[in-house]
Amino acid sequence: MYARQLAFEGLTPQVIARRTATKQAQVKQGLKVAENPFATTAIAEHQLTMDQAADLIESEGEDDTVASLIEVATKQPEQFAHTAQRARDEKALAEQLAQTCVELREKGFTILESDPGYYDTDHTRISNLLSKDGERVTIEDIAEAADRAAFVRSFYSGQVEVIYYVADFKDLGFRKSDSSGSASGPMSDEDKAARRELIANNKEWASAEVVRREWLTTLLSRKTMPRNAGQFVALGVTQFRSHVSDAMGRGNELAHALLGIENNSGYWAPDKLGAIVQSSRTRAPQIALRSLSAASSRM
Repeated sequence: MYARQLAFEGLTPQVIARRTATKQAQVKQGLKVAENPFATTAIAEHQLTMDQAADLIESEGEDDTVASLIEVATKQPEQFAHTAQRARDEKALAEQLAQTCVELREKGFTILESDPGYYDTDHTRISNLLSKDGERVTIEDIAEAADRAAFVRSFYSGQVEVIYYVADFKDLGFRKSDSSGSASGPMSDEDKAARRELIANNKEWASAEVVRREWLTTLLSRKTMPRNAGQFVALGVTQFRSHVSDAMGRGNELAHALLGIENNSGYWAPDKLGAIVQSSRTRAPQIALRSLSAASSRM
C-alpha cells in the first residue's frame, strides 16, 4: 500500500491524504487495516473490503462475532453495516452491564442470574415492600441488609436497569404492599418467547437506525442533488405527508442536525430552516430535501 510506505517515511495521515488526493479519514482507516495482521488476513482469505476489515478489527478475539460478520460480508454484504453496528451496540451494552454488576458487588449486593418475579419466595422486590411507617422501601433502607440482592437487565435503547431485592423482608421490619402492580402469575413459555423476540427486534431497529442516519448524512453532504430528489420531495408532501407532518410538528430535530443548526425553537418560534431559505434561496432545494429526508427517516 502506497499510503503505508509514506507512513513508514514518517508522514502524517494529513500529509498522506494531500499527496494521494484521498480523504484523511480513508487514509487513517487504510493504515489501521494495513497495520493489523488480523484484518489483512481476513481480507486475503475472505475478499473483504477495506471498510469491512476495519469494522472487523473492533471484534478481534471474539470468535463468534467475527464468524458472523464474515458470513454476512461474504453472503449478504448489503447487510454488513447493520450487522456490524448491532455487534458494536451489543458489545458496548455488555460492557456496561458488566461494569454495573462489578459496582453492585463492591457494594455488597448478590447479583441474581434472572428476575425472581413477584411470586418467588426466596427474594422480594423492594418496590413491593413498605417500611414500618408505611413508606415505600428504597435502596437507602436496605443499605445495611446482609441479604440484599440485585437483578441487572438492559434494554434495546442501551439503558441498564437495576432491580433490587431482599431475602427476608420480615426480619428487616418490612411488609408487602397491598397492590403489587402485577395482576398475573409467572410468564408462560409463550410469553417469554414473545418478549425475547420483541427485545431482539427492538435491538435490530436501534442499531439499524444508526446506520441509516450515517448513510443519510453522507448522501446529503454531496454538493449536487441526487437524481430523483424532486420526486422524493413530491412523495414526501403527498403519499407520506402524515409522517412528514408529524416530524415537522415536533420540530424535525434531525433536519436541524443534518444542517448543523441548533434546534431551540418552540412551537410558535420562527423556523430557523425557513430563515435560511429566505436568506439564501439557492439553498432551498437542499433545505427541502434534507427536511423531507429527516422527517421520513423512520418510515
